[in-house]
Amino acid sequence: MDNTILNRFYEDNVKMTRDETKQNVEFVKPLVQDILQYVHERDKRFQVQPLNVGSYYSHLKVSRADEFDYSVVLDTGSSFSWTPRTSAYYGFNENKEVVRTSIPLPSAPVGKCLTSIPGKIQQWNNEHSNEGPACLTIDDDIIPIKVKRRFKALVSEAVNRPQIRRYVDAKRLSESPAATLTISHPKIAGGTISVDLAPIIKLHIPFKPEFGWPRPGARWPSGQRLMR
Repeated sequence: MDNTILNRFYEDNVKMTRDETKQNVEFVKPLVQDILQYVHERDKRFQVQPLNVGSYYSHLKVSRADEFDYSVVLDTGSSFSWTPRTSAYYGFNENKEVVRTSIPLPSAPVGKCLTSIPGKIQQWNNEHSNEGPACLTIDDDIIPIKVKRRFKALVSEAVNRPQIRRYVDAKRLSESPAATLTISHPKIAGGTISVDLAPIIKLHIPFKPEFGWPRPGARWPSGQRLMR
């Protein structure tokens, strides 16, 4: 195929113009900041400053700037350690509510272990920030689906405010870990933007020997190889 045709197709259908990118980024960032500020004010455990992830922020996206991904950190402190515990005791009842059970969850696969967050859950309990719909735990376990439901509920509250709901729609809870927002506004290049907000726990903890990673004796690739 003639290179001229390919170049024209790229320019017309693939390339993300700087003006469109700037226009959409300038619209999305303050909106996301406003939503996360509301979430934080309602539950201080969710941090205001998100982590920018996804194809746009990794400079891998070449089509329109119409999808943005943000990871929202659940503040669990900075003290983590591996724990010898092998399972947890919770499950779902007939109403899909998370409940304590006498039967443990299946053991984690080989190479997977549980981490301990010393004192943090007790701190939440002492502050009364872990009660009722805001409860994210059972015993000493932070339950992922509880985190997801709490976060999604707060995002929905934020979106339902009059100044936001005119042009933002929050999708219902799905299997995805993220709360997905669809934003429609005349100022958006392309008309519509999709924003995923996903709660995460950010931790730094050394690998255990049984993980087999990093591989014994392995070296980092040379700078020259990385450049290639």
